[in-house]
Amino acid sequence: MTISEQQAREFARFLPDGLSCDNARQRLLSVVEALRLLTDREHPLSNADLRLVLAARFGFNAVPAENTLNADIRSLRGLRIMGYTFHTGPMGTWCESDAFSPAHVRLLFNAVQSSRFLTADESAEVQEALLDLVSYYQEDQMVGEVHVVQRMEAAGRSAVLDACDAIARAMREDRKVAFEYTFNNFEGAQVALPGDDGSPVRVETPIALYFSEGTYYLESYSATPWRHGRNILRSRVDRMRAVHVSDESGDTCEEVEEARRTAARRMKREFQMFSGIPRTVFLRVSAERTNEMFDLFGFGLEFANFIGVRGDKDSTGDTCVQVAQSPTFFRWLAGMGGTVRMVAPPSSLALQSQPWRHLIGGKTYAQLLEDYEAMCTAYREFLDTARLGC
Repeated sequence: MTISEQQAREFARFLPDGLSCDNARQRLLSVVEALRLLTDREHPLSNADLRLVLAARFGFNAVPAENTLNADIRSLRGLRIMGYTFHTGPMGTWCESDAFSPAHVRLLFNAVQSSRFLTADESAEVQEALLDLVSYYQEDQMVGEVHVVQRMEAAGRSAVLDACDAIARAMREDRKVAFEYTFNNFEGAQVALPGDDGSPVRVETPIALYFSEGTYYLESYSATPWRHGRNILRSRVDRMRAVHVSDESGDTCEEVEEARRTAARRMKREFQMFSGIPRTVFLRVSAERTNEMFDLFGFGLEFANFIGVRGDKDSTGDTCVQVAQSPTFFRWLAGMGGTVRMVAPPSSLALQSQPWRHLIGGKTYAQLLEDYEAMCTAYREFLDTARLGC
């Protein structure tokens, strides 16, 4: 790369305090620090660039001659110094950490952000130390890429992380992201979900990535709504496939800017954990709502007691779940508009068959009936309370 004098002055400010360039040892240390902080494989610095940075920091009188700097670079090439290896290519010299790749640092950075065991000050201190392992460019890319709402319990699958990387790159480059969004049928098979125009491909402007309850979410904008008539949608990254950066530039309307400004605040308010008395309940689910069921309860769901033609969106299947008796669950249930509803447990004899036997967790018919009646009573009270505000 070729940098300007203004860029050289900006880069010089990133060099640590206390460096000097008065003798050969100090000069070599300054070169090492410049390469460590300012370069990576995609952003090497040529010898001319390095001389500009050194001049901006120490003055032209302290800048080594071209042949002297060449000798310094030759001595560094291929060496491992302070846990880093230095490489030289046609475009210049760059530095890489031996211990952590940028992808490793990103995972650690997100894990530290979401740790429930660190105070805010401790988290900030560790984050700063991790960012010291990557270049100026990589640091700028990582900070603010993900708004972490709750503690991360486990690393996601590689496909999800690859999708997150593509989404983050689209945001950095101010481009749209293209993908297919999938749903799972009653058997749990993944199928591309077509939009209102019949196409399964979505091309949308990414607003923010979120991490909550072990799952990444993308909030995105489309001037032409994909489905449901909404311009801004939130999608689970693990349901996205064929994710890549589009050639189209991202939308820059006020709705997008406002969504980005309020992203962190909205997520803290909108992502909520269920809390309350644990209940075992049976739900009758319309085929068109299997997506929401797998989203909320995971892919371990099992269905039985099918009614209607399999594959028809109006067909139904019953399942058994453990859920908290909480306003959060009742709000979700009400939002399903009757396409998911609580039903009484099947007979004692039916409970001995699969899949109910292993889904009910050892509860008796009387206990299941007690859970059902308690949930119905609490749900009616919730709806009555909500209706009073109308």
